[in-house]
Amino acid sequence: MHPSRCSKCGGTDNKQFKQVTDVYVCPRYLIVTLGRFKQTKHDAGKWWAHKVKTKVNFPINNLDLSKVFEVCPGQPKPRYNLIAITNHKGSLMGGHYYTHIRSTRSGQQWHQLSDEIVKPVFNSNNLITNHAYMLFYERLT
Repeated sequence: MHPSRCSKCGGTDNKQFKQVTDVYVCPRYLIVTLGRFKQTKHDAGKWWAHKVKTKVNFPINNLDLSKVFEVCPGQPKPRYNLIAITNHKGSLMGGHYYTHIRSTRSGQQWHQLSDEIVKPVFNSNNLITNHAYMLFYERLT
C-alpha cells in the first residue's frame, strides 16, 4: 500500500491505494524497468529528484514467474532467461548508457556494447551492477 500523492502540490493524504496489473498471457519478451529515480522533499518544501544507485540482484538464467502468474493446469511454467541489460553510468544531470547483450549464437557468451566499442564479458557475475536500468528477458517455455 502506498500513500496517494496530490498531482498539484506533491503532498500526501491518508488515503491508501494498491496498484494492480493483470496479465492474462505471459509475453514472449519481458522488459523490467528498475526504479532508479526517487523524489525527496527538502526543508524549503521543494521536491528534488535523485538517482538511486542501489545494486539490484536479478537472475540471469531461469527466472521462474510461476509464483507471480497463475498458470492454467497443463500449461508450462513461465520461465525466462535474461538476454540484455541497459545500464546507465552517471547522474540525473548526465551520464552514459551502455548495454550487455547475450549472444544469439551460443546463448552463453555476453558482450558489452558502448557506442562503437564491442567487447566480450567473460564472467557473468560482472553483469549485475548498480548501473542496471532495464532488464530484457525472453520466455523459455
